[in-house]
Amino acid sequence: MSAGSSHSRIVFEQPFSEQIRTFLRLEHLFRRARHGLSRQSPWDSLSGAETVLEILALLGRGDVRRALLKETDRISQALQDYSHRDGVDETRLAGVLEELRTVRENLGRDQISPDRPLRENDFLAMIQQRLSIPGGTCGFDLPRLHAWLELAADQRKPELAGWLDQLSPLEDAVRELLQLIRGSAVEQPELAKRGFYMQSPSGSQDCRMVRVVVREAGLYPEISGNRHRFTVRFLKLGELAGQAEPVAEDVSFGLALCQL
Repeated sequence: MSAGSSHSRIVFEQPFSEQIRTFLRLEHLFRRARHGLSRQSPWDSLSGAETVLEILALLGRGDVRRALLKETDRISQALQDYSHRDGVDETRLAGVLEELRTVRENLGRDQISPDRPLRENDFLAMIQQRLSIPGGTCGFDLPRLHAWLELAADQRKPELAGWLDQLSPLEDAVRELLQLIRGSAVEQPELAKRGFYMQSPSGSQDCRMVRVVVREAGLYPEISGNRHRFTVRFLKLGELAGQAEPVAEDVSFGLALCQL
């Protein structure tokens, strides 16, 4: 799902760097885990636990904490440079910089990465070992998990919340940085002739992500390219979700280039 959507406004995002891709995937997983935490059923708790393991797998692909620290420093410096420009709301800017300082302090507080204790959790490790097997978390495979899922919700949910709380420095950093990157872009109206659009972003800063806004259900963009040049091709879902066909008519849409 996109960063923000409603019945009349659907936002599709395309990152142009592996770092932003990782941040967006983490945001998606944290939201899914929080949703599982907000529900009561054993199926929701199972989904939440599996999502925590997906987060750990994604974090294990690189030093995400270091990447978040570097990104926090980069954006902080960029915002400080804005302070010398006319018309800048200095109070708002000071507030944002303070939020970034808090994010950085929380990320750098411990020498041990926030995800390490969860990697040493034997209950999560037991579930992880079975996830590669279709249906591997079935009750006869993992009776300990089955017993946990049969506990009352008020016994299961605090444990799931505790796992997520251990990752909160990473979650907070991802949320804050993506919010600033998205907020740096101004949406502009554009027209895709016969469903196709192409642009080569100008300016001194690279385009790190594009946001395409559509206002018609069933219409979606395929975005390809890189930070120097990208294309948007619109398609429409058929009667079945697996069916789609290119749009032949002109399409009005919103476009935001995230260059912070």
